[in-house]
Amino acid sequence: MREDRIEESAVAALIEARTQWTGWLRTNLGLRRDQIYAKSTALGGQYNMDNGGSTDAGQTSPKLGVIFGPFNLLGQTEFYANWGHGFHSNDARGATARINPQDGSSAEAVPLIVKAQGSELGMRAAPLKGWNSSLSVWQMDLASELVFIGDEGITEPKGASQRHGVEWSNYITPADGWIIDADIAWSQARFKEPNLDNGGRHVPNAIPLTASLALTTDNGGPWFGGLRLRYLGAYALEETAEQKSTAFWMANLKAGYRFSPKLQVTLDVLNLFDKTANDIEYWGGACTRSETLGGSCGGGIDGKLVHPLEPRTFRLGLRASF
Repeated sequence: MREDRIEESAVAALIEARTQWTGWLRTNLGLRRDQIYAKSTALGGQYNMDNGGSTDAGQTSPKLGVIFGPFNLLGQTEFYANWGHGFHSNDARGATARINPQDGSSAEAVPLIVKAQGSELGMRAAPLKGWNSSLSVWQMDLASELVFIGDEGITEPKGASQRHGVEWSNYITPADGWIIDADIAWSQARFKEPNLDNGGRHVPNAIPLTASLALTTDNGGPWFGGLRLRYLGAYALEETAEQKSTAFWMANLKAGYRFSPKLQVTLDVLNLFDKTANDIEYWGGACTRSETLGGSCGGGIDGKLVHPLEPRTFRLGLRASF
């Protein structure tokens, strides 16, 4: 359908001022300037040859952080607040588009830079010796979401959205050479305006719940390794959330041996328990090539488009330092 050559260049400058006002109050004030240049050249496709061109965009992003503490509360405790602007970039082909490469109809270019604004409140504490914990609540406004179109293998800009969530992270060293880290994150992502086709406001493929738990050991001797569990919660596949992915968990194991400080070998066992699940799921219409050529598929048969989780996999590595 299309073949393109993309050239992108980006440059950024950041100015930051860190001030310690008192023993318990400090601030970070920053200003960042980003500039992106993109060029798209059409190389193939029946309706694509009139696409392409050059575009550029820039944004100045202010950032502010305020930290209170440390206080002698639950060990050494700090409270913080952060606010700032940011962005995500769109596909350069969309930012220079004039023609729909599927059928030759006119297409409207999308902005190269999409503005974001976010803020968070949180605290960092050391409740017990060897235990560091952080808890934060956050929210973010995006001027436009990128939603993956599985059957076409592209991302498509959608409407503005608002996200918010809670994150809790823990890092524990119960004994020399042993580390436990545990993290859990919950979030909610909604479009500000309902979808015109189905009235839904869920952002497809926005994961509401993730968690991980890991135990690693490395006392500086020859042997080291660890075990990590990861959980991925069910997420909406389309705006109404009537279709959802299937939640799953998996485990990865690592074992290593040092022959010397500069030579080591490692063995990773990915998907340790050989779980059967889908690493990625999308929702959309799809056709086989014969159905497309025969014209019998119409707009496609709606269903899940998936990337299966890799089966149990062994990976052997050798690392040498000079």
